[in-house]
Amino acid sequence: MNDKMSEKLINEYMNKIAKKLQCSKGKREEIKKQISSDINAEIEGGMNCKEVIKRMGTPEEIAEDFNHNFSDEDKKKRKKEKWKKRISIIAAVIVVLAVAVYWVFPKPIAIENSKYFTEEKLQSQTEYIISLVADDDYDALEENSNESMQAVMNPEPWEAAKNNFGSDWGELQSYGKTYMSEISQAGKHLAVVQTNVSFENVNVTFTISFDKDMKLSGLYMK
Repeated sequence: MNDKMSEKLINEYMNKIAKKLQCSKGKREEIKKQISSDINAEIEGGMNCKEVIKRMGTPEEIAEDFNHNFSDEDKKKRKKEKWKKRISIIAAVIVVLAVAVYWVFPKPIAIENSKYFTEEKLQSQTEYIISLVADDDYDALEENSNESMQAVMNPEPWEAAKNNFGSDWGELQSYGKTYMSEISQAGKHLAVVQTNVSFENVNVTFTISFDKDMKLSGLYMK
């Protein structure tokens, strides 16, 4: 058996023993060094590594012999180390879950802090989209929409939605207070704009979302 194989076998043997020792980490390391020294001494004397390990006994037997001689204080330290390790694992799992939740659930970002959107562009594009809706210009709406919105950009449902407010909206009169926010979710970034618009005959609150390319990705009226 070559030196690398012997070293691997010894390390595996000592680690199995160490896992069953009821003492502090420092004392476990001392015992591992002691066992390693004993094994290497036998090997240097001409014995085969496997023969030495077999003669010494199973990891369970050796650990049990040591454990009988450990004080209650040693055993308490071992239990404390185990609890610390478990807490560390639990904490790591919680961190991973927190990152996953953070990744999946939407997170609002103020427009002034956005890397992708500006208030000026959003205001301009919002007003443009609303004008297209008011003019029933569905071709232009489709051109300014992303693929998801293009798939539902059919005149019939949009006309039906508009008719819920009345068949004749009249001319656009003014915009009320406008609210803007960026939403980050699962690595995607959307800007959401909500504004109240007064027409001659109706008032409509628009909630409009845009992707990073300023393409329409959502439109809701109430």
